[in-house]
Amino acid sequence: MLHGYGSNKEDLFSFAEELPKEFCVISAQAPIEMDMGGYCWCEINFENEIKVINPQQIEMSVNLLLEFINEISEKYNLAPNEISFMGFSQGAILAYILALNYPKKVKNVLALSGYILEDFSPEFIKKEDYSHIDFFISHGKYDDVISINLPRESLEILKKFELNFSYKEYEMGHGIDKDCFDDMIQWINKKI
Repeated sequence: MLHGYGSNKEDLFSFAEELPKEFCVISAQAPIEMDMGGYCWCEINFENEIKVINPQQIEMSVNLLLEFINEISEKYNLAPNEISFMGFSQGAILAYILALNYPKKVKNVLALSGYILEDFSPEFIKKEDYSHIDFFISHGKYDDVISINLPRESLEILKKFELNFSYKEYEMGHGIDKDCFDDMIQWINKKI
């Protein structure tokens, strides 16, 4: 599990008790400690009301996550076809980057209130390399942190390369409400 901006590895862990018992649930801590408390995968600067991310920090976080995935795969004897990434907000952005750039490392992606950063998506995707990956994508219609237009644009990338996904918009803001959570659990149960 990959938490959002300003949070920590404990944030999504409450979901663990609702997941299938055979799951090995692991939550990663973002590497950058924030002044206000919490952690992030990359800092966000606001310039003229535009959010600007630090690409070097994204690359650093991706590399650290790849090391983390290798370590936990070895420690818990996990094959790539047993690994799912669940990310919220900035964590969802990282989950997309990992899946689209390292498809052999993952089976499923649950992208909650996030989107694909085009600067970090491959220019060319061979469908056969991604045919084993399924995406569950949710977003709040009233999200004032990440505009609903960003995940809609991400869908166009997934459609363009004919990747498998389930997408739903919810009557919520930037978060995970009961309907979203229930749909997510139902989707997970279908995939095991």
